[in-house]
Amino acid sequence: MGDTAGAVAAYRRCIAFGDRDSAPTAALDLGLLLEGLGDTAGAVTAYRRCVEFGRSSTAAMAAEFLGRLLEHLGDSAGAVAAYRRCIEFGERRSAPAAAEFLGRLLERLGDTSGAVAAYRTAIRLGCERRETDASDRLADLFEAQGDQVGARAARAHRDVPGKLESALDDVQHNYSHVRSREFAPHVVSVLRHGEIVERADWVRQEPGFQDGYLILTSQRLLMLRDFHYPDNRVCRADGPLPAFEYFAFDRAGITCTVDDGATKPTLVVRYSADAGSNSSQVKRIVFRHPRSLRHLTEVLAQG
Repeated sequence: MGDTAGAVAAYRRCIAFGDRDSAPTAALDLGLLLEGLGDTAGAVTAYRRCVEFGRSSTAAMAAEFLGRLLEHLGDSAGAVAAYRRCIEFGERRSAPAAAEFLGRLLERLGDTSGAVAAYRTAIRLGCERRETDASDRLADLFEAQGDQVGARAARAHRDVPGKLESALDDVQHNYSHVRSREFAPHVVSVLRHGEIVERADWVRQEPGFQDGYLILTSQRLLMLRDFHYPDNRVCRADGPLPAFEYFAFDRAGITCTVDDGATKPTLVVRYSADAGSNSSQVKRIVFRHPRSLRHLTEVLAQG
């Protein structure tokens, strides 16, 4: 048996020093230790202290654990606040889980609109398992409300990453250094089974950025980057396979404007970083052809 009393004292001493690198980790470890010992009040205090240190992966993890512990203790309001704090940190490992836990909690509390927003946040933040779980919960929630269209859209969103991987498998036997011109139409045909594809634009980026295809569907704005080679674009028979990158935004949660001050026509995509906050994140997509950009923004403005 270890010296738990000594460990607790050491962690608290480290926290008292207030070092920005070691103190948050000590606070998180202290919370985990105290929770394991059954000292839930002490664990809550330690997790909160870790969160107070500010934006970091450690603080985000502490916020997630705090939310789960408070939920277990019956403090729903505290749990909701902790989960939302974790989402605000935007840490890729903790935020998707916190968003899903938040959705489940709000659903149990009868806050359907809040649950829908939380599940959509979990989907948008990534993490394959959380995205799938959140999509399933969102679909079930829509079905319970009699919204079959919403349920189908949620399940279609869940299937997109797998469909993209499958589409890549279909074409990887015949690839070149730039394949998105051939790959994107195939992806569009795959996506048509789940949602309506309204337009697809070939977008050339400025030097240093990968070209790609911008696809507007009934639910999303999706960007496929060109295939890239991890090994300096050199393809060997036994070397790494090419890969693609993509990002997708929930169409209802984005605002697109044109940056007239840029040297080239630029689409500025602002999207919510968290359903529970007013903060936003930005992607900039450069167009070589102003007419395509104007038409796309007109379509988006129509909803």
